Amino acid sequence: DKYRREIVPTKRFSTQKVNLRELSKLEEYFGDPPAKLSDIKPQIYSVFVITKLNKLFQIHDTAAEAMKTFA
Repeated sequence: DKYRREIVPTKRFSTQKVNLRELSKLEEYFGDPPAKLSDIKPQIYSVFVITKLNKLFQIHDTAAEAMKTFA
């Protein structure tokens, strides 16, 4: 929701349409609440930051940290 509300509107209209379609597919696959990701390599994380996907997923340093958030 936050990505859809805050990031998508800042993009060109054609990009917004594509992003909204992609978001729907991601939400369908990963569910709601968003998937928790962990142990992401720094190079991959930088791609998440550039594309602002880090705002879409809950990203943790380790799987143990991610698992604690399920409680």
